[in-house]
Amino acid sequence: MQGFSSVHQTGWPLKWSKRRHTEDKMLPLLGKDGDHSLEESQPPMESFSQALGTTLAKLCWGLAAAPFVLISSAKWFLLMKLYALTSQVINGEMQFYARAKHFYRDVPATEEGMMGDYIELSNTDVESSREFLRKFVGGVGKAGTNRALDCGSGIGRISKHVLLPVFKSVELVDMMENFLAEVPNYLQGKEDRVEMYYCKSLQEFTPAPQRYDVIWIQWVSGYLTDKDLLEFLIRCQNGLKANGVIILKDNVAREGCTLDCLDSSVIRDLNILHSLIEMSGLTILREERQEGFPEQCVPVWMLAMQKGPGHS
Repeated sequence: MQGFSSVHQTGWPLKWSKRRHTEDKMLPLLGKDGDHSLEESQPPMESFSQALGTTLAKLCWGLAAAPFVLISSAKWFLLMKLYALTSQVINGEMQFYARAKHFYRDVPATEEGMMGDYIELSNTDVESSREFLRKFVGGVGKAGTNRALDCGSGIGRISKHVLLPVFKSVELVDMMENFLAEVPNYLQGKEDRVEMYYCKSLQEFTPAPQRYDVIWIQWVSGYLTDKDLLEFLIRCQNGLKANGVIILKDNVAREGCTLDCLDSSVIRDLNILHSLIEMSGLTILREERQEGFPEQCVPVWMLAMQKGPGHS
């Protein structure tokens, strides 16, 4: 998935839609058996949005102080003791993820769709990403240029403009099959350098061990709960080669954590991201704010990370 956010006049972030502006289509609440039946005890949709936002805000604000436990002496694994996401409204995290997938069914498999109809900012985004990437690849002690993984790839906009000019091959992972099906057409002659397509959500995806020089995660971390993002970052470390780098680029809230009910995603501030990264065992090499976007945009930041000293 691709997309970025603007700021509503009230100061609360309001995502720029990754599709043409239409009415907010919402899924019915999931029943206990996983069907789409609406139970009498479930609240109306307006109450759902309010409760979801309140619960997520509590979850994110409490992150820094949340206790966690150490599991496994061989390969340590951190789990935050967080409030269950939307536990008072839905059955676990299923609805959070279901709404996001429902939203993307209506997003066209085009570059305009990936940019939410703000295609004019794509070049600015790409140039900044290229410049940031160059700081960490090629040369002694830096990441290699053999293979990169594009997470939340969509139709491959980042692969085409940022990764393939640098790496010999790429692999793409996205939850939407129609986006991945469009990749060969979109890459225009470079499709033979795509080694693998993975049609999976990131909370279900595990990178192959020691396979990638760079793992690129752009405009997709907000579709994961804090727990799932933490666990995904831990799994990504195992997928890195020697000197490999993880680059996360995403919308960053000015303060706290905010919810976009339209596409079921959250925007975290830097403190929350730093906490998750620290818990995962990664070390931040460098972070930069995206320049050249309109002032009304929610800030976009790029963070380069590497395995911490104690991670095998």
